[in-house]
Amino acid sequence: MAFSMDIYEYIRSAGLVALLVAAYSVVWFFVPFFQRSKLDRYLKVVNGKHAWALVTGASDGIGKGLADELAHRGFNVVLHGRNDVKLEGVRHKLALKHPKREFRIMVGDAAVLGSGSQPWDVMLASIEGLNLRVIVNNVGGPPPMPMMRRLDQSSMDEITSTVHMNALFPTILNAIMIPRFASSADPALIINVGSVSDSGWPLLTFYGGCKAYINAMSTSMAMEFAVDGINIEVMGVRIGAVATKTELLTPRLFWPSVDTIANAILDRVGCGRPVLVPYWPHLIQTLALDLVPFAVRKPLFAQVFRRLRDEEKKAFPKAQ
Repeated sequence: MAFSMDIYEYIRSAGLVALLVAAYSVVWFFVPFFQRSKLDRYLKVVNGKHAWALVTGASDGIGKGLADELAHRGFNVVLHGRNDVKLEGVRHKLALKHPKREFRIMVGDAAVLGSGSQPWDVMLASIEGLNLRVIVNNVGGPPPMPMMRRLDQSSMDEITSTVHMNALFPTILNAIMIPRFASSADPALIINVGSVSDSGWPLLTFYGGCKAYINAMSTSMAMEFAVDGINIEVMGVRIGAVATKTELLTPRLFWPSVDTIANAILDRVGCGRPVLVPYWPHLIQTLALDLVPFAVRKPLFAQVFRRLRDEEKKAFPKAQ
């Protein structure tokens, strides 16, 4: 009888511990959404120079939204992209909207930058002399349409350019800028924009792999800065579906506008997490998917992505 009671007490204690762990996990995931953004700590005038932020891939989509919101929150902004005409158009619109802010453009193709025809030093000349305190590594994207393809169905050039743009470009840019940030006593911020496809989605193998790499890089950078006592905050953000012009989606709860996502990203600054989902509806989606066993998720994803691939083939027949 005593033995049975001991078993009962053990099971009850184990259940209580499991409940506490589950409750802690839920609270841990959602705490950043109740914290105040600490973005203002990077908005400092140094030697009479106003604070600047660099946003890569700023000619459209999330990058353009982040540039707009950073200007709204007081930063001068450097707009990076590969098309100088589009960048000038964005710069003009933002300058009209934020007359007290300054804007510069930085032209460089992230898919090939570093080759003989496009050296890094030429592109980086546009930020010389600036009090740059924030970098947003936003540039990226999947391979050309139709993008839903098995790994072996993409060309070597498509794989190389996609990996270069999504992984190599932000890595090299960070490596170049870290010494510049570390030489100053003032804090700096690096935001690496990723995707929830980092968990491994079919037909997006090397794109999702790049985004998983971004997470690992963000965590490693945050830890190695702690090793050397460097005052640089690193935040990797995992983004879900967004209603952009290219995706032709109407904004709603689980498909927010680029402005909503931009605000969500900047609102999480200072939360202390090296990697997180900044928009709470996307977090709920990712947590729900993580609870589904792989044996169930595999056939489910196979069905969904097979349908998506078929829809893409119909929409882009000439690109096949």
